[in-house]
Amino acid sequence: MKLPKAEHSVPEWQAAMEALILVAENGGPTMLARIGVTRALNRGHVREFTEPGKSIIGGAGS
Repeated sequence: MKLPKAEHSVPEWQAAMEALILVAENGGPTMLARIGVTRALNRGHVREFTEPGKSIIGGAGS
């Protein structure tokens, strides 16, 4: 896949590409490459958590 030039210099993509190269050339840990690519793909996504004690499943009675 081709990465747009605007994304190419983003630190998350730089780390992901470096990890992929290490795996390809030196047989490095594939899990680190996977984590790097996942972080780069999800860059900018803000995770939202519920307040402690509130349940999402089951509605208001849970």
